[in-house]
Amino acid sequence: MKRFSITLALLCVAGASAHAAPLPPGSNDVFLPGTSFAGQPVLVGPAVASATQPFQIFSGGGALLFQGELVQIVRRSNATNTLGFYYAIRNTVSGLNGVVARVEAEPFTGVAVDANWMTDSVGLAMPNFADRNGSGSIINYDFLTPPFFSGAESRIFLAFTDATEVNDDGFVTIYLTGGESVTLPAFAPGRPCPSCRGDVNGDGVVDFADLNEVLGAFGTVCPPPSVP
Repeated sequence: MKRFSITLALLCVAGASAHAAPLPPGSNDVFLPGTSFAGQPVLVGPAVASATQPFQIFSGGGALLFQGELVQIVRRSNATNTLGFYYAIRNTVSGLNGVVARVEAEPFTGVAVDANWMTDSVGLAMPNFADRNGSGSIINYDFLTPPFFSGAESRIFLAFTDATEVNDDGFVTIYLTGGESVTLPAFAPGRPCPSCRGDVNGDGVVDFADLNEVLGAFGTVCPPPSVP
């Protein structure tokens, strides 16, 4: 019933800005009302990684159905120091017969996720609902209305997380309404090294900052702990 009233729901939030929707593992049909940097300042922060990847989706018979670019940006929140993963489908070719139904992003296992789309971004199509599988690994963004035809572009849609590290071992899969798809490499939340013995300052990275800590203390005699 919720999905059949999507047009009315979008009209109710038009021109407004709402916070991102919490998306715990096992979530289904979570409505995404749209948000903005002005309405949700926690999203504001510098880009720490970005990529633009051309893609094509073909039918089983080899006909080109959809063509465009997947744009990815990872931003670090000024407020929380955590990462938001932003996606958009841009520069699509008009006149093709494919219609985007949904986009999946993974893996997001072990991190908290708020999902939404940006009202202050260009584009016509936006994800109306989001799901997350039981393990929490896969986030699914559903594009229902307006239909995401070839030639259109998506608003920016996002997963704001509590992760503080990023790596490039993720995937984004774009599905058409007929089930055809393409899978592209993507950024994903990183995992801290399970035993970073050289991480002297405890920031999750072994780098020159740790070396400087060691050099600054080089030659220091550390007294043994006193025994009561």
